[in-house]
Amino acid sequence: MRTLNVYSSYLAKAFGILAAAFVLLIMVMMVADVVIRMSLGSSMPGVYELVELSLAAAVFLGLPVTQRLGGMIRVDFVVERLRPPIRRGVDVFAISFSLIVCAVMTVATFQSYDAALQSGEARTGLLTIPTWPSRLAVAVGLAVLCVELLVALIKAIRALRDGTDQTDAPPALPLE
Repeated sequence: MRTLNVYSSYLAKAFGILAAAFVLLIMVMMVADVVIRMSLGSSMPGVYELVELSLAAAVFLGLPVTQRLGGMIRVDFVVERLRPPIRRGVDVFAISFSLIVCAVMTVATFQSYDAALQSGEARTGLLTIPTWPSRLAVAVGLAVLCVELLVALIKAIRALRDGTDQTDAPPALPLE
């Protein structure tokens, strides 16, 4: 478990950096497009399509580090009122359910990536840009999120078994 936790931590951080790079790329493309449009009176070809595909990559590659840092939305106004043993059981159930849904989405997204790659699917506008790199980024981001959810599930099961609270459980957002 310790090895899985360490490697998934490195992987999540690397994906966070990659997601930030995509956000930076989007920002640079949009600023360049605005400057060119203001100077020359027309947009740069393909910027809209590239930003659209890069945004999906930025979001889904950032999911693992968001899970690792406890940034996922979590509403527990009911759960916080439960006794600790029941709360730990609810955490195990919720993380298990999330992992199953994420795994199904990962498989479906890899299938979508494969279909896009095989068919040569592309986003057409002023430029024709293949969609498979973006679909691959979404699938890989979801796969690494599954690893993060597995780590969280193991921690939650241990907390349930040992009767302890998870010290590194993601914090809930206050509803004030």
